[in-house]
Amino acid sequence: MSNSVTRKKPEIYLDYILMVLLFFVSGNPLFSSKNIYLVSFLFSMILFFIRGKKFDKQFSLFTIVLFVVFIFQTYIFGNFPAVSIFGVFIRISIAYFIFKSLDTRFVSVYINTIYYISILSLFIFVLLNLLPPIHNLLLNVSIKAETGNNGTRYSLVFYTLIRGTSLFYRNSGPFWEPGAFGGYLILGLIFNYIKTSNFFNRKGIVLLIALLSTASTTAFIALFVFLYFLVLKFKINKIYKFIMLILVVFISFYLYTNVAFIGEKISSQIESAESSSIYTNTNSQRFLSALRDFQDIKGYYLWGRGPLLKNRYSIWSTSDIRTNGLTDYWVRFGSLFLIFSSVYLFSSFKRLCCYYNSGFAIAAITLILIVLQSETYFNFPLFLGLFFLGSVYKCDKSKNRLSKHVLANSSAID
Repeated sequence: MSNSVTRKKPEIYLDYILMVLLFFVSGNPLFSSKNIYLVSFLFSMILFFIRGKKFDKQFSLFTIVLFVVFIFQTYIFGNFPAVSIFGVFIRISIAYFIFKSLDTRFVSVYINTIYYISILSLFIFVLLNLLPPIHNLLLNVSIKAETGNNGTRYSLVFYTLIRGTSLFYRNSGPFWEPGAFGGYLILGLIFNYIKTSNFFNRKGIVLLIALLSTASTTAFIALFVFLYFLVLKFKINKIYKFIMLILVVFISFYLYTNVAFIGEKISSQIESAESSSIYTNTNSQRFLSALRDFQDIKGYYLWGRGPLLKNRYSIWSTSDIRTNGLTDYWVRFGSLFLIFSSVYLFSSFKRLCCYYNSGFAIAAITLILIVLQSETYFNFPLFLGLFFLGSVYKCDKSKNRLSKHVLANSSAID
């Protein structure tokens, strides 16, 4: 009997509860407290065991190697930051428990969940921009959330109220800022393409429109690169493909030079990074963050500086935040673990793409590296879970992948 028949609706609904929880503990301002992380850990762990899941070698090796890194950091700095290390393992465990509990339904459930979140967020986004006075009304019914260095946020649970430049409201979805939402939308587009080999299907178009509404510089750059990879994958005449590539490059260049939040913003950030001290300038933009991280990692290249704030920063104040997710990860965990986890990430996407008979792994990794330039996504469970896609999706070339594909689709609500 097929899995699609034996699975009951309560089990399917529970899949979506787990996915929404994973989204919420990965950047929703209302779900950022230690108590919520602990409850999420216990809830996901219980379901992990109820569903008969077991720990595998991929998880064991990853956590053991990470713990060895923390041991070396303890020796280097002379302190063992138990609470900070515990927090890292809590986040990793939440991700692993949910990824394993969803099994090969993960991609389908992710796509469906962010699809409906996008529809809801676009409705509010359009409403705010057509009727700006409604912003004050929504503020009155929102929940105030303090997010530390990210400031105060006003949340409607599935939507965070944030105003952009001028009179334009940007779409932040349920996350702390529009740029963060852009990263999760890019990931949704990646999964959607890997699963269906179709970028412009119904769900892909909705995710694309939601991404455009974020007005996120990094998300737009990732989108340009995404389109470039898509053209390379098109099975068309080489001359037509060359023309399309030139067209993509031309459109990208035009937008870069004519859209303020892309070219102008990047140019001003580079100029700011070049013309001022990296520490006296309090701006947290990506280039300054990267330059600060390059200073922080000096002398700690192999093992990194760890998650404890007083160890992590060379010069630190309570207002200091880092926004470059790649260099921040490097400073926290060092070069050896960066290489190790990069291999893990690539292997996971290779298995995922093999499962769906897609050759998009290198492109997917490239796009993830791009979105990491503006947000510290690896501080959150959902992106940490990407290291364990290989624990869920197995590539068995002796079996018919099409039957697996159908099974994954039938196990989720479309």
